Amino acid sequence: LSAACRTAAMASLSMSLSATSLGSKAAAAARPVAAPAARAGAAPLANTRLVTEAKNPKLKTNKSAAKRFRATGTGKIMRRCAGKAHINEHKSAAQLKRLSTKKVVKDTEWDNISGMMPYLKLNRHSNAK
Repeated sequence: LSAACRTAAMASLSMSLSATSLGSKAAAAARPVAAPAARAGAAPLANTRLVTEAKNPKLKTNKSAAKRFRATGTGKIMRRCAGKAHINEHKSAAQLKRLSTKKVVKDTEWDNISGMMPYLKLNRHSNAK
């Protein structure tokens, strides 16, 4: 903007500010008016907003953990056995059958997995022997 435009804009701004501070009719008309109180049994006003409480953000589930671990109905965490993905031709049938079963996660890993899967229904004392 040129200097003349800037000074003209500042002058109009200062005039409008002085008019509102003096309480002119134009300034009074521009003030927001409070909405009338709702009558008993009347429908709520269309321009009112509902105030919602602030909520904590949702916790994210670690998707790689969700694909590797499952919870049983009693709340135990189950995992697959390692060593059966490939190079199985030299392993015996009994070993392959044993590696096919699901195992219960050790107590030392419980906190790590439950932290990665915050919404998993777990029973902390189900692993106790």
